[in-house]
Amino acid sequence: MTQLTEMLKLWWKTRRKDTIYFKNNIDAFDMYCQNMDCTLREGTIIVAMVMDAKTIYGLENVVKVQSSGQQTAVINVASSSGGFLIPATTFGVGKRLKAGDLVSWQIIDYSDELAAESGNPDFGWVGLITAKLEPVIVNGQWRIDCLYKAKKT
Repeated sequence: MTQLTEMLKLWWKTRRKDTIYFKNNIDAFDMYCQNMDCTLREGTIIVAMVMDAKTIYGLENVVKVQSSGQQTAVINVASSSGGFLIPATTFGVGKRLKAGDLVSWQIIDYSDELAAESGNPDFGWVGLITAKLEPVIVNGQWRIDCLYKAKKT
């Protein structure tokens, strides 16, 4: 294990009042996958990374912006095995997402039907992107760049 990993584990255990700056979103995502509890269950908020849907699946856009202002993206949800890809939509409107963005994804439910239909058990997880994150942890919390809020009518 690297020295950084050991320092992070100690920091999480002691909950020191420090700030950790990651070099980039990939390093932050990898740290989360390797060191954090990635157990999936309803209501849990997990770190994820926006992927390039255009390159991966041949879709028209990297991120699709709907008429409501919500965005739909392919995200890599953190897991101890390095993550899994699923589609997800933002809770509401906010900054435009792009490939490589770090986000928080809140699990709403698990659908056996979606998993069976796709042939992939990971596709059964349903959730919403709630925030765009910075690769910075302050006092044990990710620094939020943008919250995706419901549009006021």
